[in-house]
Amino acid sequence: MKTIKKAVKHLAVTSTIQLLIVGLSLLVLTSPVASAEPSKESYLSLGLAKFNEGDYQKAAESYTKALALDPSYVEALNNRGNTYNQMGQYEKAMKDLDKATVLDPSNSLHYINRGYVHYNKQEYQKAIVDYDKALSINHDSSDAHLNRGTAFDQIGEYSKAIADFNAAIKINPKDADAYNNRGFVYAARLRQYENATKDFDKAIELNPNLGKAYTNRGVVNQALGKTQKAISDFKKACNFGIDNACRNLQILHEE
Repeated sequence: MKTIKKAVKHLAVTSTIQLLIVGLSLLVLTSPVASAEPSKESYLSLGLAKFNEGDYQKAAESYTKALALDPSYVEALNNRGNTYNQMGQYEKAMKDLDKATVLDPSNSLHYINRGYVHYNKQEYQKAIVDYDKALSINHDSSDAHLNRGTAFDQIGEYSKAIADFNAAIKINPKDADAYNNRGFVYAARLRQYENATKDFDKAIELNPNLGKAYTNRGVVNQALGKTQKAISDFKKACNFGIDNACRNLQILHEE
C-alpha cells in the first residue's frame, strides 16, 4: 500500500499537455533594402525564434511589435497568447486568444491554445469546452484529443481520458506523449500496471529521450517490487533532469 501511494505521488506530475505555436516560414528577400522598416512577418518570425530559445520576454516584445503594425494580425495574437501562457500571465494570454478566436473562428489551433490556458488556471471544464470546439472544427486533431484527455483525467473522468488518448494514438501512432499519458492513467488511476508498462515501453521506443516515461515506468516497477528495473529507469530519467526520478533513486539506494 505504501508503494502504491508513492506511485500516485510521483506519476501525478508527469503527464504532458501539448502547446501549439502558429508560425510563418522565414521570408528570404532576394533584393533586400537596407533602409526598409521591419515587416510584421519579420517580427513574427523573430518572436517564434525567441520563443523556441526560451526567451519568452523577447518573444512577447516581438509579437507586440508585429501587432503595432497590424492589430488584427491573428498569428501574432495567437503566438503572443501562447507566450504569455508560458510566462504565467494567464489573463493577458486569454485576452489575446479570445481575440484570435473572434478574428479566425474556424482555426482549431486557437481553441486548443486557449484550452491550455484554462488548463493552467485549473479551469478544466472550460478547457474541455475549448477542446470540444477544436474537435468540431478538426476531427483529426490528435493534439486536441491529447489535451482533452489530460483535462478529463484532472476531473476524474478516466474512461473519457483513455478514449481521448486512444483517439490521439489512432490519429498519430508515433505520438510518444499520448502513450505516456495513457500509461499514466492506467497506472496512477486504474492500477492496471501491465497496460501501463506496455504504454511506457512504447513511449520510450518512440522517444528514447522522454525522461518522464522512464520515471513513470520506474514507479510502476517499484510498485511491482521490481527494484533493479526501477533503479535502472530512475537512473535514466535522472540523467534527463527529472527531479522526481533522482529523489526516487536516492530513496531506493538508502533502503
